Amino acid sequence: MFTLNRLVLALAGLATASHLVSAKHDTSNDHDHAIRAPKRGSNRASKRTKEWGNSGGLAPGKRAAVVEKRAATPTWTSVGCVQDGSSRVLTGPSSTSSSMTVESCQSYCYSNGYALAGVEYGDECHCGNALSNGLGGSLSSSSCNMACAGSSSETCGGFYTMNLYRMYTPVGCISDSSSSRSLSNGPNVISGLTTGYCAQYCSKAGYSYAGTQYGDEVRLRSHHLQCWCGNSYPSSRAVSSSSCNMACAGDSTSTCGGFYYINILSLTTTTTTVTTATSSYTALGCYTDSGSPRLLTGASTSSSSMTAAVCSSFCSASGYTYFGTEYSTQCFCGNSLDSSKATSSSTCSYACGGDSSSKCGGFYAISVYQAGSSSYPVSLGCYSDSSSPRLLTGTEQDQSGMTVSSCTSYCSGLGYTYAGVEYGYQCFCGNSLDSSKAISSSSCNYACQGSSSQTCGGFYAAGVYQLKATSTTSSSSSSSPTATASSSASSLGCYTDSGNPRLLTGPEKDYSGSLTPAICQSYCGSAGYTYAGVEYGYQCWCGNSYDSTKKTSDSSCTYKCAGDSSQVCGGSYLLNLYKSTNVAATTTASPTVSPTSNPTSASIVSSNAAVASQIGVATPASGGTKALYAHQMVGNTYSYTQATWASNIAQAQAAGIDGFALNMGIDSWQPDRVADAYAAASAVGFKMFFSFDFTSLTCGSGDLGTITGYVVKYANNGAQAKYNGNVLVSTFSGDGCTWNAGDVYTGWTNFRNNLKGQNINIYLIPAIFSATSTFANTNSWMDGEFNWNSGWPVNTGSNLDFSGDTTYLNALNAAGKGYMAALSPAFFTYYGPPPSYNKDWIYRSDNWLLATRFEMLIANRNKFDMVEIISWNDYGESHYVGPIGVDQPNSQGWTNGMPHTAWLSLIAYYAPAWKTGSYPTVTDQVWLWSRPHPKDATPTNPTNARPSNADYTDDNLYVVVTLASAANVNIRSGSNSATWSLPSGLSKLSLASSPGTIGTTITRGSTTVKNYDSTGTFTYVS
Repeated sequence: MFTLNRLVLALAGLATASHLVSAKHDTSNDHDHAIRAPKRGSNRASKRTKEWGNSGGLAPGKRAAVVEKRAATPTWTSVGCVQDGSSRVLTGPSSTSSSMTVESCQSYCYSNGYALAGVEYGDECHCGNALSNGLGGSLSSSSCNMACAGSSSETCGGFYTMNLYRMYTPVGCISDSSSSRSLSNGPNVISGLTTGYCAQYCSKAGYSYAGTQYGDEVRLRSHHLQCWCGNSYPSSRAVSSSSCNMACAGDSTSTCGGFYYINILSLTTTTTTVTTATSSYTALGCYTDSGSPRLLTGASTSSSSMTAAVCSSFCSASGYTYFGTEYSTQCFCGNSLDSSKATSSSTCSYACGGDSSSKCGGFYAISVYQAGSSSYPVSLGCYSDSSSPRLLTGTEQDQSGMTVSSCTSYCSGLGYTYAGVEYGYQCFCGNSLDSSKAISSSSCNYACQGSSSQTCGGFYAAGVYQLKATSTTSSSSSSSPTATASSSASSLGCYTDSGNPRLLTGPEKDYSGSLTPAICQSYCGSAGYTYAGVEYGYQCWCGNSYDSTKKTSDSSCTYKCAGDSSQVCGGSYLLNLYKSTNVAATTTASPTVSPTSNPTSASIVSSNAAVASQIGVATPASGGTKALYAHQMVGNTYSYTQATWASNIAQAQAAGIDGFALNMGIDSWQPDRVADAYAAASAVGFKMFFSFDFTSLTCGSGDLGTITGYVVKYANNGAQAKYNGNVLVSTFSGDGCTWNAGDVYTGWTNFRNNLKGQNINIYLIPAIFSATSTFANTNSWMDGEFNWNSGWPVNTGSNLDFSGDTTYLNALNAAGKGYMAALSPAFFTYYGPPPSYNKDWIYRSDNWLLATRFEMLIANRNKFDMVEIISWNDYGESHYVGPIGVDQPNSQGWTNGMPHTAWLSLIAYYAPAWKTGSYPTVTDQVWLWSRPHPKDATPTNPTNARPSNADYTDDNLYVVVTLASAANVNIRSGSNSATWSLPSGLSKLSLASSPGTIGTTITRGSTTVKNYDSTGTFTYVS
């Protein structure tokens, strides 16, 4: 591996070099609203797919009878009769039932994630993880005197009096040590920690004991955050309870351990022996289960021997339609399913307790099944179809009268196992399916051309149907069109394009309905490239050199061109290569050196490795003045003073950033940091607005008053950001919040009306993760949408384009709403291993992402008014552009020593073009960034598994250079080197990475204008 643990970002000509994103493993970048309570309602993007079956199969499954030991819900302990009131002692979910019993209430609270259950007024059940609102004082048992509605032999509280139960028994305080832990599993780092929450967490993970603690080795943005789990503890370490004296972050009335002291809780459970009968079912995939109520709202159970068959038997015995396994040991039942909660199959990664070869959900992720045998075709959900080869690689047919049945009938008649509907009119067939490509059902939102009441996929998204059992295979043949050369280009034949780098390493453009060789040649020629290549029917690739050894038989290229079915446009990882008749060309075998003085266009002077370049910048669209904000994690500012804020604000203003979106969480100290932020901002004309984070905040009726109060407090502050005169308010998530109002629309309308009652009008532009089809109805409460995931090519190896923005803009414009786009330089995270935390992936951050995304926004600035940079200081996801602070979410391993502030001056170049429509005058500057580890490196001692999506990134040095006048620019990565003769203005360059240092030199004639070489060295081991 590369022994230097850095990904380097440098700005030549400055005194310091910046180092970008280290990786304990090997690759690039993520976003985490850091380690806080398990994310409720957060599904970052597309971030969504499906898990298929217990053993990888897609067909309905028959399982033999099983005899196993199933763990029941925990043994609950009575706390006694306690005082309640109108503000409620337990503020979690509640229910009323004419058949209420103590046991049914305990089961309800446990299945909804709560460790405290209280019965009241005979028929009420209330849940929580802490006693709230100053209530909960002990009363005489005679005060709880109402019989339970469902069992006259039990007592269910009284009038504002509650029989309270907890699913744990306090054991006491014990000492701990970083070298010898008292409980084996942890730390599970949780914001807003309470004793009850930790007990629930460990119980559902199958442990016998839980413990709360604050330890110095994990200094996060809030204290008292650690939850430990285990099946035994050293009783010899018992100490006085006075040593466990730190208040819980989420319940100041209780203690959560101390400095290397743990409050131990016993989680006693009972078990029963259950025989499960033979059952049949169909796997429906992986779904998020992070909301309240749960995805499946019926009965539930848990078992250390959980399998899909065990869960099927439990749920089918009660007649439920759906069942799901979660967290290795849990089983949930239900009669309805929200298909929009479909998520990535990788999210359901936990081995079943009773079968380690099968998967039983994950952390707030559930593997869902439909009971009973299914007739075909069976809908398998929505899948990404944006990479090569296509998702379904058999026959494709365009159907002007497309319906789901017309496509499934077509593919079934040809003997295929799967059919996919896409783009409203395209039908694809195939015999294999990559389940990792499953995405949110919201991405399949195009109406079928033959039936507007049906959906037929989306933009590079296929609605997939299974036509028969997967054990059946078939084949088909089709005729191949004859290749026809473009009139403006000469054909060089068919070439393989399966390597890394690609055969042509310049820009790539998709022409999904119009590609011909002539169109591609024109595109590449106008960009100054020598070669044009057409591939996969719709892809156009450009380059200035190619490897002639990749030539293959012309008959291998068989895909019809999207714009002319009589012509051939490559194939799967096969490219038809063309050369313009008026441009000289060279292959990569023998790079030449021919320096040119004062060039008017770019030309490669020399190179010994794969290179790419893009010359010039996007032309700004018309429009008025725009705003540029940056996402600021208040949760990562625990140590900030007003002076710290002032320093950060000064750096942001210098980069052209107008204000911070303050990501506000649940921590009790955050309001003080916000007060300092507004004070520092108002002194210098900087702006602030709230971005309420509902993966941390909760959505109870009391919380509505809390966020309303924050808005009221700063509405008239001079630093408050506004849009069209209204107070700007945003969120992260929140599309599940009702604040006990009955539905989301009413809940958010109440929020708006509460503010109107105080003469405050708001412009509410949240980042939610719902289908665009909901913007005009279910989510019409918002004034606009912040498209969080527009900043990266999420879960794909393709470069980012503007198509996702267009989808959102079309839906929002139709609903009369506004749009805010995301801008981000990178995305990498490395949390884990499961089950303590499972967030270990990248999004592709190549192709000069920060620069190319900025240019997309500049070219479309006439369509919306606000852009938000993700992020200023989110260290956990590696996209921070501000200075590294001391308050990190346990991300030091891939953050420390990796400053990204050099990106701020690149933002400063693009910001005026976005905000005013005019680029600044250029000076000689150059920015370099590179990952030090190749994506295939093998680490010597990895903390986690290889990050998901690692193969989507490229091993390149990326460079952006601005020149006041023409010059030669050399860039270096180890032994690799390339030199260009470039015109004035901005150019983007890349070079294949190689072990060693990175560097650049700008020369004009015999004068060296700039020179930079990184320090250190690194060596590729294996």
